[in-house]
Formats: sequence, structure tokens, C-alpha cells
Amino acid sequence: SVQSPARVRTARGIDAILLHEVGHWTGAQGRCNRLAVMNMAKRCMPTMEERDQEEAVAELTAVKLLAHFGLTRLTTAYNLNMMLLANPPQDMELAIQDSDKAVRYVLDALVAYKNKVDSSEQVA
Repeated sequence: SVQSPARVRTARGIDAILLHEVGHWTGAQGRCNRLAVMNMAKRCMPTMEERDQEEAVAELTAVKLLAHFGLTRLTTAYNLNMMLLANPPQDMELAIQDSDKAVRYVLDALVAYKNKVDSSEQVA
């Protein structure tokens, strides 16, 4: 769940939280099809291992998107390290691969949206 802005001290903190949640959003069926997210959509509780794996994917996705948009900050990398130490994913290589897919999905969706907006402006 998204933390309340009162708990976040900076706009970049909010960016990091929202991009983490975008990371989860990419896991749905029809997007990147990650098991833990699809189980939650079916109202099935994921296992702790699935949950830790999904959290790693979402956090890695957020860090990569923050870097892509030039919003990288040291505390984000620190938070990622602390999260991974506290709840390491069962398969880190898979988490990295899944986060790469998630980042590509988000960036492709942004390009498609921009193209749609540009073509509708040309018609108008």
C-alpha cells in the first residue's frame, strides 16, 4: 500500500514509493504475469517466499526507474540494501530479470501513451 505523504519528507521519497507500487502494478496478468501478483488478484495469499520475491522485484524496479528519470538518491539504494538483507528473495537473479521486464513494460507504456497523445493532437 502507498504510504501517506505525511510519512515521507521529500518529493523524491514519494517518487520512490510510487515507483515501487508501479513495480507491483506491472506484475498483473496481461502485463508481466508474476505469480505473487496474480495470486493476490485471485485473493490467494502468496507464500512468504513469493512475497519477498515480489517485494525485491518492486524495489529493484523503483530503483531502476528512479535512475532512468535522473531521480537516483543514496537513501533509495540504502533502503534497497536494507530490504534485501531483511527479506532476501529466494532467487535474486530472477528478481533482477523480472525487474528488467517491469522497467521495459513501464517505459514502453509511456512511449505508447506519448504516441497516442501526439497523434490525437495532430487530429485536433
